[in-house]
Amino acid sequence: AASLVDFAGAGANRDLLGNVSLQVPMKASASAKSEAIPVWPGTPGTITDVLLIDIPSITTDVPGIATSRCRVLGGGAPCDGPGGSEGEVVITPSARLRNSQHANTTDVPWYRMFSESTSLYPDIGPKVDQHPYLVWNLYRFDPDGSIRQIARSGVKHAFATGNEMCTGYTPYGHVLGPGCSDLYNLTSNDCDRFLGPRSEIIPATGQWGRCGSIQDPDCDGVTEPAIPAGFSCAAAYSSPASDKYSYRLLARETDIDPDLHPDARWFMDAWYVIRDDENIENSMGFRELTLGWQPSFSRWNVVSTGDYAQGAVLDRWLAEAGGSETSYRATFDTPEGHVGVGVRVRRIGAGQFRYDYAVMNFDFARAQTDALTAEPNLRVLGNRGLSGLSVDLLNGAAMASSGFDDGNADAADDWSGAVDSGKWRWDAPGVAGATLDWGQLRFFQITSSSWPGSGSMTLFVADTGMPSSYATTLPVPDGSIGVFGSSFE
Repeated sequence: AASLVDFAGAGANRDLLGNVSLQVPMKASASAKSEAIPVWPGTPGTITDVLLIDIPSITTDVPGIATSRCRVLGGGAPCDGPGGSEGEVVITPSARLRNSQHANTTDVPWYRMFSESTSLYPDIGPKVDQHPYLVWNLYRFDPDGSIRQIARSGVKHAFATGNEMCTGYTPYGHVLGPGCSDLYNLTSNDCDRFLGPRSEIIPATGQWGRCGSIQDPDCDGVTEPAIPAGFSCAAAYSSPASDKYSYRLLARETDIDPDLHPDARWFMDAWYVIRDDENIENSMGFRELTLGWQPSFSRWNVVSTGDYAQGAVLDRWLAEAGGSETSYRATFDTPEGHVGVGVRVRRIGAGQFRYDYAVMNFDFARAQTDALTAEPNLRVLGNRGLSGLSVDLLNGAAMASSGFDDGNADAADDWSGAVDSGKWRWDAPGVAGATLDWGQLRFFQITSSSWPGSGSMTLFVADTGMPSSYATTLPVPDGSIGVFGSSFE
């Protein structure tokens, strides 16, 4: 088997290693424009912009590793389908990306974990095993107009790039060249060794907290067992990923059963976290899919039913708004990351309006790191996102009811709401996992007899530091507006 570190290439050879199909770059001769002289992100006058251009397939079956994994909660027995014991099923996508191709497009480092001894990144300072990360999520659009994120994966650590469809570039397996494309297939995205938790990543900077991670819990810069030259998907001794469920996307059967959710629609998204990438929203995309239980095979089946669309699934939800609805999109663009907000307002009868707010944390985190560590042995102590949200109730706007949904059935992590000085505010409880962290979506709702006006939404940061909150303007209930309609512009 070929070493992913020692081979440079112009294309990708699909080697079968231990019954697992992986991309292994093929050897090629060097040229003037090649990995030998990379132009790294951050170079003055350059741009870094990697695009997710397709999610070719989505499945519950990953050939070569496992087939249709579904287990009963708490017991581990195989799922018995709708109406039986609640279970969770693994769903995995493939993903294809492409580097932008401008005169000033940079190369992108793609060095496998613990490969800093062969890394050329960065130009100055200690070398780093820098690589992208892939995440994916499952959503349900319900017929009442709500959106729920019902499942999410851990992090897939990229380990090599095939550099396909390049023009005028001699590709290499650990640098993505300008205009080059790469596919991470279903098998690759289920490889035990390269799966881990999102809590180890600082998403806005694309940094990995290797020190103290599941790959290196004792922070000695060594992973055990070592990743062999011939490559292996075998999980690190300290990682639970070998159980074939940990760090995968696990969908509850009751959340994907069409009989329990008539007229609902399901979507899967995926996105790459790339260090120094200038546009996170074109690094993501989504597909619609259908799910169903196959009694004859005792398994869940998933089929892609819609065309691939680049961008945030939040925008697809906004596009579903009816002609009589007000819809609005806002983005919190901060030094700590990005949060997208979608708003839909509609009349629901009896003089009432429903205000739906979908808040999607793309890559916002207040990172906490150990000051005594540095890359490549950085230790991430925390990367929580948001712990509260408030919406103005302008000019004595009336509140009839409120709602919150985090996509799971656990009431212990639900956010509570109350009036707070002319605002309606939700706050996360103090239980683990309740905060709105990166890669997650929460759905908030207000019912009011007041028409929409222009007011503030404020997001409160979970951990200490400044600022403690961020605010933007969007539609909110306004008690000063009468029957002539909304003042929101």
